[in-house]
Amino acid sequence: MAHDGAGAASAMPSAPDRWCLEDMSGTRYPLLGAVVIGRAPQSVAAARGCQYLALGGDDSLSKAHALIEPDGDALLVTDLGSTNGSAAAQLAGPRRPLPRGERVRVEAGTVLELGTFLLTVLRF
Repeated sequence: MAHDGAGAASAMPSAPDRWCLEDMSGTRYPLLGAVVIGRAPQSVAAARGCQYLALGGDDSLSKAHALIEPDGDALLVTDLGSTNGSAAAQLAGPRRPLPRGERVRVEAGTVLELGTFLLTVLRF
């Protein structure tokens, strides 16, 4: 809480949520907005007007595998019709496949499985 000169408390504006994805090697990818993830997602990202994250070297990823969008206190993840599918799992929770084309809400701590590529959702 901030205080004005008279001692009255006023609410400080809250900082926007900041998100990143962390791969199994510990590399972090900050999310500054909506992002398309895949082996070669540039054209799909450009068509959607968003950023892209190209993760090469993993043939289990489709060219444009998934769309991830910050949404306040969660992320919205959409499988973009990938060949090998996507899934999400909370810590100590069951793995749940993500239906193609459907936006699924995930929270910090969720592990996303894009093909065989694993990314942990972090919020700070």
